[in-house]
Amino acid sequence: MKNQHNTLAVGVAQVEITPDYPIRLSGYGSRRTESEGIIQRLWAKALAIGSDTEEPVIVVTVENCGLPDELTEEVAHRVKQKTGLSRAHFVACFTHTHSAPCLTNAAPFIFSSDIPPEQQEKIERYTQQLGDWLETVTLEALANREPCQVAWNVGELDFAKNRRTEGGPIDHGLPMLHVTDADGALRAVWASYACHCTTLAGSDNHICGDWAGYAQEAIQAANPGATALISIGCGADA
Repeated sequence: MKNQHNTLAVGVAQVEITPDYPIRLSGYGSRRTESEGIIQRLWAKALAIGSDTEEPVIVVTVENCGLPDELTEEVAHRVKQKTGLSRAHFVACFTHTHSAPCLTNAAPFIFSSDIPPEQQEKIERYTQQLGDWLETVTLEALANREPCQVAWNVGELDFAKNRRTEGGPIDHGLPMLHVTDADGALRAVWASYACHCTTLAGSDNHICGDWAGYAQEAIQAANPGATALISIGCGADA
């Protein structure tokens, strides 16, 4: 890794966000029924960088297709009330998996038809739960900060393709943040790649983190004790 930084206080945390009930999934407008099972469990993760005197920065990654602004603002407000963290230092990202629960006011017109009230009730229930989980994971990351070394680099992957125009532009860059503890052990990795999480088609109605979920699992399996965070890059047509 390049651009090795001086020692910084870094905390990391994760919380499972898989619903324990069937729910409409976002990402594909063709779906009209609630989820039929779970292929892979979903997670929210938080990375806190900086001491209290430096005012830390929080990055939260969520395994979902997208986050509504009001949910992000609500969580940021709660965290500020409890810690004093300014809104400018809180960032919420997502993996853009097309196989995660719908959220209230996130891509509300994707289905081009009204959602039945009994299904909307579950969406609103999950949205509220997710807000609580995001607050929890943020506070946990702040609480377990310890001296770490932070470095970054830009690698390359090649599995994305332009889905709209054959041979069209693609960004294969892989920006990556790398965090090691005082003993040199990997503590966290945050990476971003510009590719939709659409490995599963709209005909599949199961909860899954898609490629971003499997990438995180693979990184963590290869580095026991480390936490992997993935967020979507500017994929557009990829």
